[in-house]
Amino acid sequence: MATRTRPHAGTDSGHRTDLLGLAALGALPLLLVAVGPDVVPGGPVGVDVLFVLVGFLVTATLLAEWNRAGQVGLTTFYARCARRLLPTAVLVLAGSALLVLTGLPRSRWPEAGWDLLTAGLGVLNWRLAAQDAGVPVAPDAAAGPLAQHWALGVAVQFLVLWPALLAAVAVWAVRREGRDPRRPLLYAAGLLTAGSFGWAVLAAPGAPAFVGTHTRVWEPALGAGLAILALRPVGLSRRVATALGWGGLGAIVVAVLTLRPGPGSAGVAALLPALGAAAVILARTCHTGTTTGDDRPVGFLASRPVRAAGRICYPLLLWYWPLLVAAHARFGDLPAVAAVAVLCGAVLLAVLTRRYVEAPLHAGLPAWSPVETLRIAALLPAAVVIGGLLLQLGVWPPRPTPSSAAGRRRATRLTVGRPGRRAGGPGARDQSEAGRRRGGPARRLPAQLFLRRGGRAGPGLSLR
Repeated sequence: MATRTRPHAGTDSGHRTDLLGLAALGALPLLLVAVGPDVVPGGPVGVDVLFVLVGFLVTATLLAEWNRAGQVGLTTFYARCARRLLPTAVLVLAGSALLVLTGLPRSRWPEAGWDLLTAGLGVLNWRLAAQDAGVPVAPDAAAGPLAQHWALGVAVQFLVLWPALLAAVAVWAVRREGRDPRRPLLYAAGLLTAGSFGWAVLAAPGAPAFVGTHTRVWEPALGAGLAILALRPVGLSRRVATALGWGGLGAIVVAVLTLRPGPGSAGVAALLPALGAAAVILARTCHTGTTTGDDRPVGFLASRPVRAAGRICYPLLLWYWPLLVAAHARFGDLPAVAAVAVLCGAVLLAVLTRRYVEAPLHAGLPAWSPVETLRIAALLPAAVVIGGLLLQLGVWPPRPTPSSAAGRRRATRLTVGRPGRRAGGPGARDQSEAGRRRGGPARRLPAQLFLRRGGRAGPGLSLR
């Protein structure tokens, strides 16, 4: 599995800098749809581009480790990913909890607490799938402040499971078969892609099909297959590679401008942006000829401004959603100018997060060993889980309000006001007690009055 990489256009000391531009290209539609769903109807397909990119990067990193050391060091890999992903995610989750406490009504704290708990464990997508109540594609007052973390949950689950599967297949191929593991690895990625895509196509439309890992994993698996193919790339001429790159970019743009993601968009509808991202990756992967920095589209994606945007896209995609949901909940529907202002605040937070959180950790400070890093990393999700539980406890017992007391008195009158019984007689008291034991109108009516007064009965997630 020996292979060499050499610097060329779109690389920096052998690293693919054009992939930073592809990350920015996937993040941009998601931000634009937050300004207004009519601006880019297919903006949520940016998630499909990012999924393919995640699969490629994870697999390329593992294969590079195999080429260098002859084995896949899972402990080192997981520690590197924890150092890269967890601090920013925990920081954003903590900030989101503060936004919930200060910007959302107290009646929404329990739902936000469960979202915080499951997002900290990386399984929020399964919570949304179990609810099957729809997943928002644009932030608004009714959306959950952490709803967009479903995509991060899918990526994290792939990141945890796929390296172990890849290492097992590679070790089996070398020790049992005594051959190059590239073909078995390619078969594994192909089977995972085909099986998940078929499941997504056949699944009934709804939240489980839209956010479920089983119907989304085909996209990162597709990127993984590209990374395996890159071990022995097929040489393409400069003209063919350029056409492939422009075709991929065109497919992504067409998907963003024309598609309208729906409950079944994890299957066929996601194929166009996913294949577009794959074509952009292949354009650089399979071009083995001499190139210059002016090549397009590689040169555009590797340009300094686009790369700078790509470096902050991870914290930016985590920050923008809770900020916009809190702003909508506090001020109502935001005009486009106000939404852009909130996005500018998210950009500022992303830059600060990159500068003061991610950059020091990428530089190796503190210099923990992989085992120590994983031990510390295990404490961070635990802190988030505790925070989610505290949000649950923060709304129990419920605070008594004048309206609820009046509703309780009115419910008592409605319950006992029947022919043949006096309002204050013993039979009325017995019936009232029986109604309370059964959870009847005497108990339910105050909550109903409160929900009517509050204007919403829950998070009200809707799939547009």
